[in-house]
Amino acid sequence: MGETIGNAGFAIGSSSPQATEDAKSLASACPDAYTEMPVFPKFWYTVAVDAIEKNGGPSLLDRVAPAGWLIERTMKARWPRCIDVARPYIAKGARKDVTQ
Repeated sequence: MGETIGNAGFAIGSSSPQATEDAKSLASACPDAYTEMPVFPKFWYTVAVDAIEKNGGPSLLDRVAPAGWLIERTMKARWPRCIDVARPYIAKGARKDVTQ
C-alpha cells in the first residue's frame, strides 16, 4: 500500500512533537503517521480497508479494476487535499535525491 500511496502522489505527514516541520505541514491534509497510521507499514492496509468501508465499499468498477485503483480512489476521497499539499514536498525530496 505504501507504494500505491507514493505512486498516487500522496505523502505521509506526522503531528508528532518530534516530527520535522515538513511532516507537520503534511499532517493536516495527508495521512498522519502519529495519529492515523499503524507503526508498521505492513499494517497500513487496515487504514485503507477502514476508509473503503466508510466510503460506501467498493463500486462495481472497483470490483473489476486492479486493487490499486480502489485504494487510490478511496485515499483521494478520504484526504482530498493531500496530493496538492504534498506536491512541493515530494518535489523537494526528489531534488534532494538527485543532489546526493
